[in-house]
Amino acid sequence: MEIESFLDEKVKNKRVFEIGGLGSFENYSKRNFQNWRHAKIKKIAKALYGGDINSRGVEFVKSCGFDYFYFDIEKTDISQELGCIDTILLLDVVEHLNNVGMALENIKKYMSDNTEFIITTPNPMSLNNIIRTLFFKGLNTLEDHTMWLDICNVRQLAARYGFEVIYVDYFTFNPESNFKQMIINFAGKINKYFHQNFIVILKKIK
Repeated sequence: MEIESFLDEKVKNKRVFEIGGLGSFENYSKRNFQNWRHAKIKKIAKALYGGDINSRGVEFVKSCGFDYFYFDIEKTDISQELGCIDTILLLDVVEHLNNVGMALENIKKYMSDNTEFIITTPNPMSLNNIIRTLFFKGLNTLEDHTMWLDICNVRQLAARYGFEVIYVDYFTFNPESNFKQMIINFAGKINKYFHQNFIVILKKIK
């Protein structure tokens, strides 16, 4: 799958809440945010809100005209300000959380029966991790990650907290950015489990 086009279709003309998407906001600001996903979504969404635990970053992007809130997905309640959202994005954030169950319980405040909650996370079975393991390097885990998830874990968490998984796929971010990404993406076309990341869409069980 081509992830950016897929996400564009999911947010087009929708009320969107992107969580944890600040990234390198200061670097993006130097180029007028032209490569920042949040800025791209703003051009095509019906309405767009952002939430992040980086207080300084939130204040900075708010001063640049973006509708951003301090938001800890595990406990912050800004449901009175936002109401129900059409599409919620949690892109490569879940692996940073302290408590996924608390996050799933809290996010329900922003969901109607039709809301799509889109989550991406690194794939522990990716070709990159397989090769690293074969060469005794271990998994490619970032210092601020707290967990690895696979689709079985996600299905179990969804069931425990009143969600259903309506979509699953595997992909590689920025597949043309460098040779390594190209190789992983090519391998993923042969065997989807070699891809670098996977995506799930959750809906609340009615």
